[in-house]
Amino acid sequence: MSGKTGLALRRISGHCTVTADRIYAWYRLDPQGWSFRPDSIREQVIIDGADVYAQLAKRSLHLRVTTRPYPVSSWAAAHDANAPAPLPGWREYLLTDQRHLSGRSMADKEVYLGVEIPARKGLYKALGGLAGTFSDREVAALSKQIRATDQVMSSPGMDGAPATPRELEWLLHRSCSLGLPAPLTLGAVDDGRWEEEDLHEFTDHVQWFAEPYARPSG
Repeated sequence: MSGKTGLALRRISGHCTVTADRIYAWYRLDPQGWSFRPDSIREQVIIDGADVYAQLAKRSLHLRVTTRPYPVSSWAAAHDANAPAPLPGWREYLLTDQRHLSGRSMADKEVYLGVEIPARKGLYKALGGLAGTFSDREVAALSKQIRATDQVMSSPGMDGAPATPRELEWLLHRSCSLGLPAPLTLGAVDDGRWEEEDLHEFTDHVQWFAEPYARPSG
């Protein structure tokens, strides 16, 4: 754990997180249809997923499931765009629906998978020795392995896409602030590269207190 932020992270570059001795590439997994599908298709989804996991053998994996509040305003805008000639009272109807949906605990599930990127032990040692002051060169040196992992994760059964800077930022906020409301704003870093001082955004406003059998609080 870093004594400065409380996180093991030293930096973030693109969809890769870097600690003192590991680099993980993160992917958002595409939802797989299951309900009301033939057994043969369900079995193929299982087989395809197992094939991807087999290709990641001997690597450390982190599976993270989180939720994002349902975007009521975006739904309302799209709903309004689909009504080019609305009847009288449409505005009041749309506002009522928005208030109704906003009052319900609706959320979209998001699934992320962090995959360890294999590297030479000497490189891991160098990363730890530099203690977070290194540049993107070390991550760039693993670009071939990262691209190969991207290709594996995009295979059927997983359909994973590299996590965007905003998705990774959301995941970190939700992981560092368990039990707290979802953040209202995002976007401290635009280019997807987070230095160690940037990581304080995730931890400076959160304090954890442990009590036996108590619910998480911050």
